[in-house]
Order: sequence, then C-alpha cells, then structure tokens
Amino acid sequence: MSNTPTAPRTESTGPESVRPVAAGSSASEGRALLVIGAALAEELYSVVDVPPRGGHAWMSHIASTVGGSAFNVLRNLVRLGHAPMAALAVGTGPAATRVTKKLDALGVRSVLPKHEQDNGTCLTLVTPDAERTFLTVGGCETDWSAQRLAGLEAPTGAVVYISGFQLVAVGGHLAEWSARLHPDARLVIDPGARCAELVQLPGWRALSDRCDLLTLNTREAAVLLGAEPGYECPKDPGTGLETGLAGWAQRHGCDVVLRRGPAGATWLPADGSGPVHAQAVPVRVVDTDGAGDAHTAGIMAALAGGVGPKAALELAAEAAAQVVARVGP
Repeated sequence: MSNTPTAPRTESTGPESVRPVAAGSSASEGRALLVIGAALAEELYSVVDVPPRGGHAWMSHIASTVGGSAFNVLRNLVRLGHAPMAALAVGTGPAATRVTKKLDALGVRSVLPKHEQDNGTCLTLVTPDAERTFLTVGGCETDWSAQRLAGLEAPTGAVVYISGFQLVAVGGHLAEWSARLHPDARLVIDPGARCAELVQLPGWRALSDRCDLLTLNTREAAVLLGAEPGYECPKDPGTGLETGLAGWAQRHGCDVVLRRGPAGATWLPADGSGPVHAQAVPVRVVDTDGAGDAHTAGIMAALAGGVGPKAALELAAEAAAQVVARVGP
C-alpha cells in the first residue's frame, strides 16, 4: 500500500468542499457546538525522512493551507453538515488573512475580538508512512489571557471543544474558564502533543473532573496514565492502556475515547459499563495530518445529536477516513 503524498496543491480561495459523511449529522437538531482554539497558516512538505539534528533533507511542497487543531475540528464539523460557533484567535497580518479567507469559505466567524498580532505559521513535514512532524512559529493563537476570554460564554447545553495546546497557555486562564463551565455543557478535551505539560498544570485535577469526554491517541494515553498517582506501566501496553483508561474514566467521571489509528478506536465509559470498539474505515492512507481532529469532530457531532458510543465511533471513523485519503487536513 503506497502512502506517499500525491501531486502538490496550493491553497484554494473558493468554497470548502462540504459533504456530510453520514446521515443524521444535520445541525437542525441537538446541542450547539462551540470550538475554542487555534487557527494558523500551514505549509505542508513531503520528505523521505525527518533529518537528524544538524542533518539535511530534500523537501517537496504539498500544499499551502490553514491548520491548527481547533480549525481542523471546525472544518470537519462543517463537512458533517453542522454550523458550529468558533472562538478562534484571528489576528492582523498575512497569516491572519489566510485564516479569515478559510473561515469565510466555511461560513464561520470567530466570536473573539480581532487580535492586533498576526496568526502563527506551522511547517508540517509528511514522511512516506504518512506520519507528520510539526514546526510552529506561534502567533496570536497563543494568547488566552483573561482579557481575551472576558465575555466568552458557551450556549446552554453546548458541546464545547478545547485543545491541550490552548489549555497550557501562559496564565492558565482558559483552563480555569473551562473548569467553571456550566454543568449543562459537555466539555470535550483533546490533550494533543502538549499532554505532558497539560497533566502537570496545577488545575489539571479540577479540569479532568469537569471534562465530559477526553479523546487522545495511544502515545498521549501513556503520558496521561503515567502522571496518575500509583499507576504502574503494564507489560502489555495495548491491554494495559485500555484497563488504565477505564479506571481513569471512572475516577474522574469522564468518558474516554482512545484513538488507535488503523486499529480503530475504543470508548471507555465513565460509568464502567465496559468498552465499546469500532474499526477504522479501510482506506488508502495518503496523509494523516488532521486525522485525529476529524475523528474528534465526528465524536462532537454525535454528542450534539445524542448518538450512542458505537454510532459515534463509526461516524468519527468515517470522518477520519475522508481526511487521511487526501493530502492536507
């Protein structure tokens, strides 16, 4: 199976291609959706391998687009037929202009005031096995001060997404805001690559107790469990991760979705009723950039519509499959 990215493409200024991936994903019913986090300019390049420190590698340009975990989740919710609210930091400058064009194409406006700084830029390196490595220059999407959050409110009963990248922002204001969410809101957290920092936050215990659903991959799950008092790393990582996460879910009253890539995903309920598994959708993998975010969007769409774990995982798998089958998030 070939995983090498195909022909390069450049950023399109036309409308996003929107095609719901499953029936019942319309936004006409169910909970509101609020996506909080980052959007930034993204340049994708294919490389044979990421060079070692001091080394060299040739690259081929794949695409100029807009990325960031929150933006990817937002984009996929629109593809699923929803009309989510967005609390994305959008600034002033060339990267911000690119972000604004993409948001306009999605028919979405950020509820946060415009930032005086520009948005950041991410260099994404995609290797032949479809794995990606990120190098990021931060911008206004790293500013989650109390002033920026003043006046931000989640609609009653909304499903609220927040990425770990923003929860670890200086000052911890977004983490505090999240922990104080109204009980009617459903809080979804994706720790992402900042998981090791997130679990060290002074307010992590309160935040994890408030979280309604934690979605993460196997690498992040190992970090999460490693930070739990008394947890011992199992001899069998596969079985041990699932058992450990099941216990974590019950202790914190928070459902957990463990994403296993081509092996599918597992839902560990907070009520201890037993794991639910769904297979990944078979597809030729071209680029894994944004796959986890697409999966999270499917889970959010299911939560908004009151869909059960099995159907939620299947919807998420379909959304992720559409992303990995093409170049770019």
